[in-house]
Amino acid sequence: MEVVRAQLQNTIRQLALDVENAFVDVLQARDNLTLARENLEAFTQIVGVNETRVRAGDLADVELLRTQLAQLQFQNNVRQAELRVTTAQSKLRLLIGRKAGEPAFQVAGDLRKDTIPVNRELLKQQAMQLRPDLQAVVRDQARSAAELRLQIAQGKVDYTVGSEVRRQQGLAGRGNSLGFFFSTSLPLFNRNQGEIERARQEQQQLDARYEALQAAIENDVDTAYAQYEIARNTVERIEGTMLNKARDVRQITEYSYRRGEATFVEFLDATRAYNDTIQSYNEARAEYARTLYLIDAVSGKVATQ
Repeated sequence: MEVVRAQLQNTIRQLALDVENAFVDVLQARDNLTLARENLEAFTQIVGVNETRVRAGDLADVELLRTQLAQLQFQNNVRQAELRVTTAQSKLRLLIGRKAGEPAFQVAGDLRKDTIPVNRELLKQQAMQLRPDLQAVVRDQARSAAELRLQIAQGKVDYTVGSEVRRQQGLAGRGNSLGFFFSTSLPLFNRNQGEIERARQEQQQLDARYEALQAAIENDVDTAYAQYEIARNTVERIEGTMLNKARDVRQITEYSYRRGEATFVEFLDATRAYNDTIQSYNEARAEYARTLYLIDAVSGKVATQ
């Protein structure tokens, strides 16, 4: 029963990680959709300004066509972003057991971003104590040891030794008797060797499985910690150096383009650079959140919550 319960907890641990990753996918897709809509709104305003300038004879028709073409491209980006949100929500709905015909649900919350540093050695200790798959093997080892003791006990030959005294008196005289008896099961040479060897081999297999699982858990923790370090450094680097610069360049270039001091190509390049930076930032934040959930999973925290 304890083994089955631990196996169930391990299944819950894996399912919880899948749900958390799907939740992160929805938030990331939603952030990218917000970015696409902001770009579309900005270019819609640019198209409106250019139409006014063309009517006033202050701008060539070809420049208006360029901005309208860019607007169509950003409209397509919005549709693709909406599709990604729908796909991510469908995956999450499937994982949490909601049917397609049920009312739609809204995902609330932000991407997880813990500020407390993670200690790798502490994670390994927690994983060895809390991981339900390892606990299942430990309980299975205890069961196997009990099974081996039982088979050894059944291999021993049971015998019975007894004695009997009878005292008789009668007309024909007196007759007293003393008897001894010994009984055992047959055959004498069947010591349950086969079952004992089977139990021993099973115990050895479980010992090897325990050592292999320990090594796998240590590897899981090391891999998750490495991913966590990379994701955290990426987020910090984008926030510290790239994010504000890309935003400033876009705003300055848009202002200059509205005043006729920058070309449309320069404005479009600045917008695309800004989009790439924000999308990279969204991906980095999402990956950082995934690594935090992964660390909880590999350390067994999810199973105990």
